[in-house]
Amino acid sequence: MEVVWILLLLFCIGVHLFMMRGHGHAHGGDHARPHDAPRGERQPRETEPVETNDRRPSA
Repeated sequence: MEVVWILLLLFCIGVHLFMMRGHGHAHGGDHARPHDAPRGERQPRETEPVETNDRRPSA
């Protein structure tokens, strides 16, 4: 059973890295930050675009 868990873990890691690279952009559509997780797990990810939008009109 240990081999099954190891293979499953490696498979999940491979898929995660493959998705974070930006390949298969159809699943997320985050063209602003393709290197970040498309699920939006990080809260700062929502704050950063707001800061960028505020800076553009000011500049």
